[in-house]
Amino acid sequence: MTLKIFLLSLLSCLLSWILIKLLIPKLKSKFIDIPNERSSHKKPIPKGGGLVIILVSTISSLILGNVTPLICCPLGLIGLIDDYFNLPALWRYGFQLLTVISLLKLSPIIKSLGEFPIIVWLLILIACTGIINFTNFMDGLDGLIAGCMLIVFIYASIKVNSNLWIFVGSILGFLKWNWSPAKIFMGDSGSTFLGAIFTSLLINSSSWEITVGFLLIASPLLSDACICVIRRGMAGHSIFRPHKLHLYQRLNQANWSHSKVSLLYCTSTASIAICLLIADIKAAVMISIFLLLVGIWLDQKIARPFLIK
Repeated sequence: MTLKIFLLSLLSCLLSWILIKLLIPKLKSKFIDIPNERSSHKKPIPKGGGLVIILVSTISSLILGNVTPLICCPLGLIGLIDDYFNLPALWRYGFQLLTVISLLKLSPIIKSLGEFPIIVWLLILIACTGIINFTNFMDGLDGLIAGCMLIVFIYASIKVNSNLWIFVGSILGFLKWNWSPAKIFMGDSGSTFLGAIFTSLLINSSSWEITVGFLLIASPLLSDACICVIRRGMAGHSIFRPHKLHLYQRLNQANWSHSKVSLLYCTSTASIAICLLIADIKAAVMISIFLLLVGIWLDQKIARPFLIK
């Protein structure tokens, strides 16, 4: 890490922390998440804090010559509008597709593979937009997404590109206000933006091994979302209907606190990241499988039962 990147990352953290502090009183009067039957919180909390992550990380990235966050900004903006107006799902997905297509055009690993059959392109688009949506789905408890994504970007900064430390800074400044008891939520703007940035890491990796490594690190989040979608689909439940059936939600319903559940996911994410840094991908796969088995045990023995109404 150069001195410039260190100072810019530190400034990103401070700016994120200060802007959130200034923004909370403004959002309390106009941009409130009111608890409902699907909520995991019991009192109104301001949302839209993801806008600060978007602004700080995008401006800092442009200073370093990275335009990827700028490509993801429209998706974050649509998420912000959706937080307020509840846009149709088709509109949101359309912007996700446009964002992913733009990111794929810049991907060296995709370009190196040459021509794809149309079915392969469709699968890639579905997978990438799925990751964005899965990230959004998992943003339901204090500090969960911010904490796990903080670890993902720390790993990426060490292993792939030191310029990514600015994301660590901007997320860390936000996490101070988002950890339980949360003073603010990032909302769809922040979760979809971070999901898109994470997707860009996957498709811009220099090798498939690094891509798989990123997927392993994020597997505590992604596997929860993916397994939940599969179980709901197999039960004949519309996967587009709002619900509270993710493992992290059902652990919270089983009287686990927000911080306890978030620490579980963050610790799991960190253990895989550390394994990749000090060992190899085979060891990381083994830890990921072990954590999956732990998740299955928690699902069966601790969490509230998976019941579709």
